[in-house]
Amino acid sequence: VEGGIAASVVVLGLMLAVATTPRLGWSCLIVALCALLHGYAHVSEASGAMLPYAGGMLLTTALLHAAGVAVALGAVKLRAPQALRLAGAGIACAGVVLLVV
Repeated sequence: VEGGIAASVVVLGLMLAVATTPRLGWSCLIVALCALLHGYAHVSEASGAMLPYAGGMLLTTALLHAAGVAVALGAVKLRAPQALRLAGAGIACAGVVLLVV
């Protein structure tokens, strides 16, 4: 599972770095597979009361997504697409580190 998560970080980072825009169906499939890997990893490590754990996980996920959307919209508004591409390259590099370590 950890290797799949690291690979998904590499794939999503590379997609951002090369500014690719896949069709909606492909985008949904890629995001769904990444979400399944990440969700499975979190649930497999959960212990104790599941409701508070799941609530915290949902809230944290929503906040992280909102932050990502805000950064992307800010970069678009500032007309700084190279900043998004650089961020994607950094994310992909982090994924490679996760794969190696």
